[in-house]
Amino acid sequence: MRYRIASDIEIRTENAAKPEVQASAFLLKLLSALNHVGSTFDYGCGKLRYETAIANTTETLAIIDSEIQLSRTQTLHSRGTSIRDIYKESNRVRVYSDVEFHSINARFDRGFCINVLPVIPSYVRRQQVLEVIHGKLQRGGECLFVVQYRNSDFTRMRKRPNAKRRFSEFPSEPACNQEYAGRLEQRLNDKPEPVVAQRQALVLQHPGIAA
Repeated sequence: MRYRIASDIEIRTENAAKPEVQASAFLLKLLSALNHVGSTFDYGCGKLRYETAIANTTETLAIIDSEIQLSRTQTLHSRGTSIRDIYKESNRVRVYSDVEFHSINARFDRGFCINVLPVIPSYVRRQQVLEVIHGKLQRGGECLFVVQYRNSDFTRMRKRPNAKRRFSEFPSEPACNQEYAGRLEQRLNDKPEPVVAQRQALVLQHPGIAA
C-alpha cells in the first residue's frame, strides 16, 4: 500500500514485503499449532510469505492487500506472476483489495495481520485498519497480529542528513508504541485479555465472548 505523508514524500510499503523463503521459523511453528477453523483472512498478504502455512489452518481463506500488490507481476513461488493470477481459479482462496474487503458482507473465524502495522506511517490509518479487522471477525473470533517492537530501518533513516522528525506520524519509540497499544485496548475492548505468544505475536479475541 502507499501513503503520502508530504507533498513530495510517498511511502510504498509493497516494496517492503518479503518472499516465502524468508518466513520466520518461530511464526511458522506458531501457525502449525493453531486449531483448524472454517474461515480466515490475511490482511496485508504481501508476497504470500505465510499463505501456505495459513491455508493449512482453515477451510477458506481471503487474502487482502493493495491493488498494486495484488495485480503487479512479481516473483512469487519462484516464477513471475501476480497474486490475482495465482488464485483466479481457486475454490478456497479469495483475493480482495483493501477497498473491496472493506465493503464485503462477510465475517471470519480468524484473521491475520502480519508485519503490517509497523509500516503504516500514520496513526489514523493504523486505527482505520484495526477497526476494519475488528469488524470482519465473527463474534468470538480472533486475530493474530505480528509487529516489530523495534525497527532498525527507523533508526537508520533518522541518521540520514535529510531526515525530518514527524512525531505525530512515526511513533517508533517504545513509549509511543505503548501509548498506541493503550489507545487500541481502550477503543476496541470491553475487558480484553490479549495473549502474548512469546516474542512477536499477539492474539486479540473479539470482545463480547469470554475466553
